[in-house]
Amino acid sequence: MTETLHPACQAPQPGEGPAAWQGYLSQCPLGDVRRILDGQRSEWRLALGGLAGIHDHWTYAPGKWSLARLMGHMADSELVLLERLLRAARGDGGPQPAYDEDAFAALWEPDLAAELGRWSLQRRLVVDLLDRLPVEAWERRGQVEDRAYSVRQLAWMMAGHACHHLAVLKERYLPQLPVQEGTGLRVLRGVDAQRVLNEPGILGFRLGVDGPRRLIRVSLETGAALPPHAVPDRALFWVLGGKGELHVDGGLHLLEAGDAALVEGGAQRGWRSLGREALELVVVRGWPEDAL
Repeated sequence: MTETLHPACQAPQPGEGPAAWQGYLSQCPLGDVRRILDGQRSEWRLALGGLAGIHDHWTYAPGKWSLARLMGHMADSELVLLERLLRAARGDGGPQPAYDEDAFAALWEPDLAAELGRWSLQRRLVVDLLDRLPVEAWERRGQVEDRAYSVRQLAWMMAGHACHHLAVLKERYLPQLPVQEGTGLRVLRGVDAQRVLNEPGILGFRLGVDGPRRLIRVSLETGAALPPHAVPDRALFWVLGGKGELHVDGGLHLLEAGDAALVEGGAQRGWRSLGREALELVVVRGWPEDAL
């Protein structure tokens, strides 16, 4: 006997919502939308948490939303969607008014940390509500002006909206973000492979025979992360392939193939893989102070 999937694990069918929403939904991974929504909380915290208070008002081009306004838009939009979802799920899905996202965003100067926290809290409420919904509620319908939608469609719309803006964040915002280098970090762009391999003692690193120094090869698939952690040794991170975010003591730095970063001992460091290719790193712990 075939087990019937829970409605949360079923993608919306044609006719469950406006056709204009399909572009957002197409960016969602498959699975249980409740778990997808919950997992996005950590994705956004990892992407933006280290920028709060530093790059709140930075944007990649004139006329585009700042990082803080982008996060404020995420929080506002999902609060509106949450109200629509709750009304429809409770059988009160009568016509709701549309809202002007640009007008909302223009009315105040948001704080990135506060908006990230507000959105994350709202997401917890969304997931808690969806976990408690009776199965039949997922099929109930609501309406915004002349556009009809199901509760399931709204849940997936939230996930797709977050996927869309996270992709924009990674493709347009983060690659152009100014690098903030502190005392614990030095970034080297376009490092030549032979220059690294010819450093004194590098062969010893590679063979693992040069005292306490160690050579480590790291490969992270797209989206995979190495959580921030403190290591007592000074380390060289050399990017062989792909693109990644290096988090050092709360700051975020974007590196790609050919770049290297020297991180001082004791600093919190972590990585997240970006782009379509795996992030390939060589890490040399115990890197000498006078090298490179």
